[in-house]
Amino acid sequence: MTSLQNLFNKWKSTEPHKSNGNFIEDGIIDQNQWKACQIKVLFILREAYDLEPNSHGFNLCEYVQEHKYPGQTWTKLGQWAYLLQNLQNDMRKEFDNRLHADLYREALLSSAVMNIKKSGGKKHTDMKEIIQLAQHDQVFLSQEIELIDPDIILCGGVYGSIKHIWENQSAFKHLTKRVHSWGNRLIIDYWHPATQWPYEILYYGLMGMLDKM
Repeated sequence: MTSLQNLFNKWKSTEPHKSNGNFIEDGIIDQNQWKACQIKVLFILREAYDLEPNSHGFNLCEYVQEHKYPGQTWTKLGQWAYLLQNLQNDMRKEFDNRLHADLYREALLSSAVMNIKKSGGKKHTDMKEIIQLAQHDQVFLSQEIELIDPDIILCGGVYGSIKHIWENQSAFKHLTKRVHSWGNRLIIDYWHPATQWPYEILYYGLMGMLDKM
């Protein structure tokens, strides 16, 4: 049993997760691809929700592995992961979802994902609840980040909710308005992947943000 699994077992036994009963585990999507990837990217998002009634939860990483095209959110995350994993590669400047779909999928599998709200998720997010849970579960969330140990953390629409984890630490520095460093890690404050903007705009927006550094 991995340390991350131990963390989840302890986490799901606390309130409100114990009462909700549908804890959704996340983390490193594909362990083998993660180990082989030179630049390790973690996406921090709001919440996952379970469409099955009376469910006891599921493993989000297994879901993404089993569904080749799990939805627009995951397609965008794959594109962003590809860009972030190739920051020193000129090929990153080329966007073509039709030609590079397999590369984006591979980049997604080489990444990690972490939701702030682990149980009782809904399709429409209550940001006040996300902020409250980020405070309530701060110790668990911090431990999960450390166990995943990413090089880059991209906060998808949740930076303001979770920034307290690192902003008060001496190793934290503001690099630009939306890009920060935390020791050897890069932290990016970006939009949520469900944002209804064209894929290209979000891809090149992220590129332009990093080119200004």
